[in-house]
Amino acid sequence: GGFLDKTGIDIKAAEDPSQVQEWKQYRYDLITSIVNRLSEAVLAKGKKIDAAVFPGPHSVAKKIVRQEWDQWNLDAFFPMNYNDFYREDTDWVGEVTKEAVTSVGANKPVFSGLFICPDPAKKAVEPDPENHGLIPEELGEAIRQSMENGAAGICLFTPRRMTEAHWAALEKAIY
Repeated sequence: GGFLDKTGIDIKAAEDPSQVQEWKQYRYDLITSIVNRLSEAVLAKGKKIDAAVFPGPHSVAKKIVRQEWDQWNLDAFFPMNYNDFYREDTDWVGEVTKEAVTSVGANKPVFSGLFICPDPAKKAVEPDPENHGLIPEELGEAIRQSMENGAAGICLFTPRRMTEAHWAALEKAIY
């Protein structure tokens, strides 16, 4: 049944539904239920299933997009650790990577998703965070932070944005 049947709480009567913990958990559980039903169907066909998720899960994903993804039955996770979106530096990439790895456990690989700046020379004056991201001088540190905090690897959600300097920094970081 619905939320009222399950909890006895009339959410429409709540002064601020966003502050009702049972309501928040109900919504997390609905999303988790859908993901796990999809996962079950995919795994039954002998396929693997993974997802690009918001960082965290607890520090960001649960709060802003209702993703309690450490409860999802997936083969791997690709958190979008886009530090610039949260006005953070590369140390933050390490922090959320550690949170993710700790949350899902050792048997579920986490690949730290890195967001690349398409025009490093213009980053400082670019108003749109969609055009921010890691400049070549930050890429190696973001990779190091990811790996030292337990990531199985990294992924580039925006590989077409890579400049020659980014590719050189990537090569240096992985060798």
